[in-house]
Amino acid sequence: ENGEEYIELEDGAGAEGKIRQLRIREDTAKYLLNLDVNSAYYDPKSRSMREDPNPNKPAHEKTFHGDNFVRGTGAEGFTSLNLYSVTSTEAGKDLHMLAMPSAAELSFKAVQERKKMLQQANTKSVLDRYGNAADEPSADLKAVAQTEQYAEYDARGRVVRGQDVKVVSRYDEDVLVGNHTSIWGSWYDIPSGTWGYACCHGTTKGSYCTGEDGKAAAAKNREMLASNMERVHATAASGQEEAKGDANAGLSKDVWGSDVLKKDLDQDKLKEAIAAIKKSKQEKKPETEVLDERKRGYNSMQGGSVSMTEEEMEAYRMLRSRADDPLMAMKKTKK
Repeated sequence: ENGEEYIELEDGAGAEGKIRQLRIREDTAKYLLNLDVNSAYYDPKSRSMREDPNPNKPAHEKTFHGDNFVRGTGAEGFTSLNLYSVTSTEAGKDLHMLAMPSAAELSFKAVQERKKMLQQANTKSVLDRYGNAADEPSADLKAVAQTEQYAEYDARGRVVRGQDVKVVSRYDEDVLVGNHTSIWGSWYDIPSGTWGYACCHGTTKGSYCTGEDGKAAAAKNREMLASNMERVHATAASGQEEAKGDANAGLSKDVWGSDVLKKDLDQDKLKEAIAAIKKSKQEKKPETEVLDERKRGYNSMQGGSVSMTEEEMEAYRMLRSRADDPLMAMKKTKK
């Protein structure tokens, strides 16, 4: 009864005792957990089934995960230690698990503790920066939380049904300091682009309220600022005109550009300049001729201060070749 069996003791006195059987009859045999012929193999001689007979079944619904699972249980530490020993040896550290098991285990424990401390520090820094959603919210967050109180309003904003509940802000609002009757930021000064108080038009935060006198002073300051800016612009414009006139003195609009004064050129000097340019082009050496560096004059590569007259500039403008002129090809063809 109850799975008990009477046996004779080996003391030679003929006494009897009872022992419990090792296998409980209510347990299901391994080979009966999955009757599929393609499931895990059961060895009847050793009564072992290495693979999991129900690999697709949830873990909390299984009572047997295979003999390999039982054999591998508790070996995670040994496997991790062996892997650490191999990787440390490959990295150049004199460490061998079989030759120095104690040193290997101590080094492995030190690395694991250091890794755990780094993970804890990282977790703490993240929680300190972003907070923990599992913690209870603070009092100021509870104050601005949503409420279940119901209220109805008409078109003018008056309460029709329920009770008007004003949501408390986590920031200080409607706090009047310095004898002000309005809060900071209730007025904006457009010319200066600054915020201020609507009661005195003051733009200094924390200043004492001056009332209507402050408004008058602020208006006077704006008028003075506008007049000063107009005077500065007028002075800058007159200075630019004077500088422009001094720079354009004696210059020709046709020769030097469009922002100069008109001035007549001396025709005789213009003809002499044109002749000089034509003569210099005729006497110019061909570009293919290679000059001897030993025959080059002293400081010939350094540009000197050459002052050109208006007639010479006009002659250069008249005789220079324009590659983008479509009539130049026709002129060369006629020649």
